[in-house]
Amino acid sequence: MSPAPARGLRADHAKLQEAFTGLVRDALAGAGHAAADPRRAARTLLALADGLTTHVLVGHLSPREAYEVLHGHLAGLWGRPEPSAGA
Repeated sequence: MSPAPARGLRADHAKLQEAFTGLVRDALAGAGHAAADPRRAARTLLALADGLTTHVLVGHLSPREAYEVLHGHLAGLWGRPEPSAGA
């Protein structure tokens, strides 16, 4: 990738990560999990979303299956039981 687009992608990703970090921090604090690392949780969430997007695009997962994976991850992050498949 050429340097100019790479710089733009890095800057945009950094902004997105900071936004997610703030959202996760607020959500974790609201759920009583303020001790968790919101930056790491945001990085994990972004990586998971990127991976799920790829899996849906190449046909390894349906959009519904990807949603269930993401929903299960978020439920675990907030300390709630994982929903059953198809719920």
